[in-house]
Amino acid sequence: MQIQAGGILSQQLFPGDNSYEIGAVVLAFITMAYIMIGGMRSVAWTDVVQGVLLMGGMVIGGLAVVAVVGGPAAFFAKVAALPAKSLTVPGTTGFWTPGMLLTVCLIGSIGSLVQPAQWMRFYAAKSTRTLKRSALIFAVVLTACYLFGVILVGLGGQVLYPIVNEAGEYYRNGAGALLPNPAVGDTPAAFNDIMLVVLKNHLPALLGGWGALLASLIMVAIMAAAMSTADSNLHSMSAVLTRDLYDRFIRPTAGERERTWVGRAIIAVATLASLVLVIVANRSESNPLAMIAILGLFAIAFSSQLLPVTFDMLYVRRGTKAGAIAGMVTGLAIVFFISPFMPPLGEGLAGVRQAMLGMIDKGAWGVMGNVIVFTVVSFFTQPLQPATVAKFARLADGE
Repeated sequence: MQIQAGGILSQQLFPGDNSYEIGAVVLAFITMAYIMIGGMRSVAWTDVVQGVLLMGGMVIGGLAVVAVVGGPAAFFAKVAALPAKSLTVPGTTGFWTPGMLLTVCLIGSIGSLVQPAQWMRFYAAKSTRTLKRSALIFAVVLTACYLFGVILVGLGGQVLYPIVNEAGEYYRNGAGALLPNPAVGDTPAAFNDIMLVVLKNHLPALLGGWGALLASLIMVAIMAAAMSTADSNLHSMSAVLTRDLYDRFIRPTAGERERTWVGRAIIAVATLASLVLVIVANRSESNPLAMIAILGLFAIAFSSQLLPVTFDMLYVRRGTKAGAIAGMVTGLAIVFFISPFMPPLGEGLAGVRQAMLGMIDKGAWGVMGNVIVFTVVSFFTQPLQPATVAKFARLADGE
């Protein structure tokens, strides 16, 4: 997804036959290079700079769209005139019910914390105080950036480029999928381009040279966002495969230098594989990346099955090994049951699956089943020795 963002940005800035591929290649190789050279230290420091650019760019982008529309009063007046489906749940697709919105937000924010790329950052904090403070600041600031940045861009984009035609009908393709305004693009994926289109077409005209400079700054922020997420995921993938698989099962006697080069090789292979997929998808009529957002939510839903056992370890400390395993297996099975990877089912099971899909997020279903099984199995199985629990508690509490 991040490498794809580099291609989209390049295509908007420098229209041409190969601009998409060039942008994707440049972003991929720069990111790959500094991870290989600097490891986790490079990821941490570049994320500091890129994070500031990202959050500043989100807020500035939202304010810029408000200014382009005509100021706060004109912005809210024109937003109020949008079709009702653009302002109310379940929205234009009928999918985003209140229950779905709430559970996706909860699972997306909390579940992403236990993904490997985020979890590894906890070990980089120099103290518990630093970790707690940075987590709180990040949660508050990022939420503000969404409210006063991304949401304003989405609403303002619909004002400037309506997704409803003169006949009052939504733009749709032959398969019935929702399409953006033709001035933005002719595929569902073109919705992603709205901020770039607004900045490129309106900001320089509004503010002249300063507008062009501001638009460039926001586009740099978009590139920073792509790189800061890509580097964390590549680094964590490398660390997990090297430490948990290669070092443990394949070459337990490997030295630090060998493990370092194996990790670098994994980063190179993963980057190149992702880059090839992005380029092939761009040239293919049936875009294999069309499900990227859906798959991203499923990835968080799968990782969220670590939440019950994590909560128990940190606060309750009553779970058992059998309970933890049974709970996670149950949660993963439920998420897989609702996922697009599930093979065809009988009419009864298919109906159950469809009903579950329309109520709450698949990750929330998994966590609910996980918690129930974890609690029941832990109650009926042998608990850990009190001395072991006490030792872990001291470590977890920083004593």
